Amino acid sequence: MPFAALLLWRSLWSSAEISISETEVVVLIALHRLKNAKKIVEKSEIEILDSVNKALRKHERPTISQSDLRHAMKMLEKIDSIEKVKTSGGWFIREWVRVSYR
Repeated sequence: MPFAALLLWRSLWSSAEISISETEVVVLIALHRLKNAKKIVEKSEIEILDSVNKALRKHERPTISQSDLRHAMKMLEKIDSIEKVKTSGGWFIREWVRVSYR
């Protein structure tokens, strides 16, 4: 699966390469695919989990639990890749995501 590393681009003045787990990468990619034009994901936890597990099954990887999803979301929030939107309860995606296959 092409999720060994993820290049996260912040703003024009800063870029960083961060090593994160396969689960966190798949969650971030799923969130990126679920976001609206304002870069906000307004889906339930179950809908996000379904999207993540669909991507994992597509690449013949083991699916994750709701607990695994929560842990990955907390880690992504901790590294400022995502941010909880207080007004809507959704998630703001702070990163630009590019998936490349090798």
